[in-house]
Amino acid sequence: MNKETYHFIRYNILELKIIYTIYHLLAKITKAIKKRMDINSYPYKFKHLIKSKYIKLCDNYPDENKDIQVNLNMKVKLASCTHVINSKEDLFLTFNDPEDYEALHRFLWIRYHLSNNSITYEELEKINSIIVIWCNEYLYQTNRFDSQLVNQPYTLSERIVNIGFFYTFTKTKMPEIVKVVLDKSADTLINNLEFYHDSFGNHLINNLRSILTYSLILNNQTLIDIFIVSFDDYLNQFIENGYTHDFSSHYQLLLYYWLYDLSYFSMLFQSKELSDICKKYRNLISKSLTTFYNNKSQKFTLVGDISPDLEPDYLIPLIDSNFSKSENNSILNLYS
Repeated sequence: MNKETYHFIRYNILELKIIYTIYHLLAKITKAIKKRMDINSYPYKFKHLIKSKYIKLCDNYPDENKDIQVNLNMKVKLASCTHVINSKEDLFLTFNDPEDYEALHRFLWIRYHLSNNSITYEELEKINSIIVIWCNEYLYQTNRFDSQLVNQPYTLSERIVNIGFFYTFTKTKMPEIVKVVLDKSADTLINNLEFYHDSFGNHLINNLRSILTYSLILNNQTLIDIFIVSFDDYLNQFIENGYTHDFSSHYQLLLYYWLYDLSYFSMLFQSKELSDICKKYRNLISKSLTTFYNNKSQKFTLVGDISPDLEPDYLIPLIDSNFSKSENNSILNLYS
């Protein structure tokens, strides 16, 4: 019997605290069930989204598995480890930390690779191969994925944006099967926006950012018209006196990055209205970010929750271009 088990038994039986443990577990289970039930508690003005179809979905999927590299040997940075992708089997591995599994399928690791200004054509080809392999497996071998994690709205949001960014940044044509998957993902996301009765958090902001990014890339003006006003409205509610309602310096920095990134897309695809919205809120929160960042010491103070997505040191150059890290591997290279 290990020490953890021993102390658990001692606490619950010898110290007669089992009733508190049961109460704690029931509270956690109730909260989890309530959250899952609440996710489709759309405000009245959004209920039409569930019944309507704004994206034309393809029923006949193209098979683009041919001529795909199998010896990829691609190292990808996840939440708490570095993972090597050699073949498609490496896309189905499980991890001790579920955040690593989600990070793999959010494709955020693409950003780190593209941030390196010495990235080679071969590496870009490998990333494209991984995306195409993943999309084929997602369509034809869905049961091999942990669908609860892969299709979680926040993960859907990140995957849509990061895959879309890859083809936009590299100026390469998006393979048809990738477009099919992004269409399905955006449609699923629209029907699973992270509303919880009358409340919402940064996840909803990311959901809306993802749909707007998708709409810009795939030229869906109808969705842009629907979501651009809501994006402005919810940002206005979420930010108060320059600070976000999640009370986290890291998530506030992450929100700044989301707005910076969406500004890139909005300017590239010539959406002045969206660009102005992003600029307005970027200016608003950039001032309060100075509360947490010391320019002289170049230290960022972490307050509140820590995001598993992107490290503060990776994001800081967005607010301080003189941040003393390698210029060869900087987030600023994504937007230069």
